[in-house]
Amino acid sequence: MLVLNREVIFMKLKFLSCIGGGAHSNDFELFCGDEKITKKLGHFGFVKLHNGENISNSRHSERKRNTCHCALVAQSLSLVSEGLDGVQSKKMKLNMQADAHNASRKAAFTLAEVLITLGIIGVVAALTLPSLVANYKKSQYVNGLKAGYSILNNGFRQMMAEEGVDDIEDTELFAVIKAVGSDTDTVASEQAAAKVISKYFQKARLISRADLITKSSCKDLVGKGPRMWNLGDKTQCSGNYNMQYALPNGMTMSIYLHDTCSKSSLSEAEIAAAGGKMTKDCGMIDLDLNGERNPNQWGRDGYRFTLIQNGSVVPMYGKDELINLRSSYFTSEARENYIKENCNPKSTTSKGFSCAARIIELDNWEMKY
Repeated sequence: MLVLNREVIFMKLKFLSCIGGGAHSNDFELFCGDEKITKKLGHFGFVKLHNGENISNSRHSERKRNTCHCALVAQSLSLVSEGLDGVQSKKMKLNMQADAHNASRKAAFTLAEVLITLGIIGVVAALTLPSLVANYKKSQYVNGLKAGYSILNNGFRQMMAEEGVDDIEDTELFAVIKAVGSDTDTVASEQAAAKVISKYFQKARLISRADLITKSSCKDLVGKGPRMWNLGDKTQCSGNYNMQYALPNGMTMSIYLHDTCSKSSLSEAEIAAAGGKMTKDCGMIDLDLNGERNPNQWGRDGYRFTLIQNGSVVPMYGKDELINLRSSYFTSEARENYIKENCNPKSTTSKGFSCAARIIELDNWEMKY
């Protein structure tokens, strides 16, 4: 921007206008006497001449005519200076307004930038979303397992407490349900067992599966009875034709009791030395966290437990059960390997029966597979 130096202009004009009189003086004399100019410029007051003398506009002297143009020029230069200040101030103000406007404008994205950003977001979502969904489902399964595990243990403990017995074999349920078996269900036995189950397990309702006994296809059994897809091979299913009960929370459980509780062939001293305790296996319980809804798969929404003599429900193939089973599982490493081998989604031979033990005993209530 061109900046005018008003002091330089003032000095140059003053010099040019005050170097002499003559014709120029007469011209300025007439101009000085103009009434409009006088009104506009006002009285000149005292001005300093080029020869250093001071005069007053109110004094009508000969010298006034010779120097009127100096006074006019001086006063005019003052107005020019003020005008230059005004012009520069206006330009500065406009520039400042323009700068403020540019600074206040919101930055906008181009279409290409928007598309690139959306593309990056899409790629990140595609990479992370499946993992997030899988982890969410796993957390839902674990929470369901916690709730179901609590329901099973509380139900059997309440049953034994109210009946005043220390051995599950002495309960009314055991006397009724052990006669039912797996493939010899009778309507009378089912109804008698259902009455006891309903009392201690949140008014569970019996689901009749008599029509499924003659079925053998996994397609006909999975989701419609106590059969589920294997964890490592979703084309194969496993399970028993046990009596099945629907809980109010949407879970289903099936109970199978042995005719008598089986005892380990190992001595109690051997079991204790291995860090376990003697137990008697009295039956098994299958739990489906969401009933007939998918995935109907062991290790996901399906888990298997063992009912022992004191009425406790423990994960199948957990620590105590494996120690009671055989001496080869006395070491923690051997037990851990067995549990993981039978709860491995990458192994086609893994059914998933030990997944409850893996989540509860090995992985501290997390699904790490």
